[in-house]
Amino acid sequence: MVLKRINYLKQTLSTFQLVLVALFLSACSNTYTISIKSDPPGAKVTELQQGYLGDTDFEYKVSDKMSTSGTNHESLNLTFSKKGYVEEKRDILNIRNNQTIMVTLHSAPTYLYIESIPRGASLKLHDKNGDELSFSNTSKISRKTYFANKRYAIPDSIKTLWVELEHKGFKPLTKEIKIEPHQENRFSFQLDEVVATLEINSMPNGAEIYERTLGFLGRTPLKLDFKWDKLIRLSQNYDALETSSVNLQLTVKKSKFKEKSFIQEFHLYKRNPATLVELEEL
Repeated sequence: MVLKRINYLKQTLSTFQLVLVALFLSACSNTYTISIKSDPPGAKVTELQQGYLGDTDFEYKVSDKMSTSGTNHESLNLTFSKKGYVEEKRDILNIRNNQTIMVTLHSAPTYLYIESIPRGASLKLHDKNGDELSFSNTSKISRKTYFANKRYAIPDSIKTLWVELEHKGFKPLTKEIKIEPHQENRFSFQLDEVVATLEINSMPNGAEIYERTLGFLGRTPLKLDFKWDKLIRLSQNYDALETSSVNLQLTVKKSKFKEKSFIQEFHLYKRNPATLVELEEL
């Protein structure tokens, strides 16, 4: 019984000693005031470990951390962010006194990034008057001409631009875009594949249709889509982007009927009306 009381007294004394040590360390700790400011004010301030602290300008309290091994001084890893400005970072290490942190924020640049699907379309930029504009290419690979999927630095004063995209095998695209200053403006455009449709009917049906370059096309009633690989064979310039139409040299054949040959204009970028061929009996 005596032994139990002795153990109880030891435990009580140990707890009491720990409380005294904690009170002593708390009494010895120091608190410092950190004045956190920015120009312009209103920046959001976050700390790496503690998260959001407040919006500038404000004061923040930090205290020394006391331990049996000595005094540990607080450190802050701060990030300042504000819409339209470049993010800034400041580290305050081993804080031992009151201090003021002043950060000057700089306006964020205005960037333009245009993605074409498929990639690699040629790109031209125009103002509202139709004049072509030239901007610096901030991509890693610099080129004299514009290409889609690159980033450009543009003046903050520009509010709208006209974008022209061209890609072999796809229809040219023109779009007006609105620019938000002091941020990266990202746009993505899907280009439509060039597909021109040839439609030929005959009286009577079942006639064979031939084209001088492409050979046998099919029998009437014929409805045939021409994609890029065939269109470049028909274009004398070998570049369908440089012409709006090509000439088809067609021949219509049917047993017991006179063969008929003719040249037909074939549009690349707009609808081609159906052609009706009337054959004469032999």
